[in-house]
Amino acid sequence: MARFALVTAAFALLGLAGCGPGTGGGPVPPPMDTCTAPVQGSVDTLVIGAGNPADLSSGTASPFAPLHDGDGMTPVRGGQGATMLGFVLAATGSSVPSCLEQQTLITDGSGGTVTQSLVPLTTYAQPDGSHATHAMWMPASYPQTFVVSATAGGQTVSLHLHLAQ
Repeated sequence: MARFALVTAAFALLGLAGCGPGTGGGPVPPPMDTCTAPVQGSVDTLVIGAGNPADLSSGTASPFAPLHDGDGMTPVRGGQGATMLGFVLAATGSSVPSCLEQQTLITDGSGGTVTQSLVPLTTYAQPDGSHATHAMWMPASYPQTFVVSATAGGQTVSLHLHLAQ
């Protein structure tokens, strides 16, 4: 009986060791680059881009890669097994705030909410004069086709996208 208890305890410890962040075989999403003092600011254009999965392991931000209506996105499996997609917001304007109040909503074909982000995000000046956020890695059970809509600084943009397999 003591041997059974020892073997059971060993398996339990091995199981617990495999349940923490980063042990599920995939990248763990970094925390969103949020800020605490959002400002409406002046946004002339708002563009949605794709997060680069390579950034998850490198810890850096890739150059902005805009998405276009009809594009496909490759899902990334997170460290705890969730499917996630990364979205980046880029804005132009005379006074794009460094702390951007934003709403990003992902909906399915019937308009039902898949996931959303309502947290203010830090923006970073880009060489072309625009400002971009770091990727928002949004875990969800994504349908094959979906709509991503982002609103910030009085501008809204929506794209019809699909999962690339």
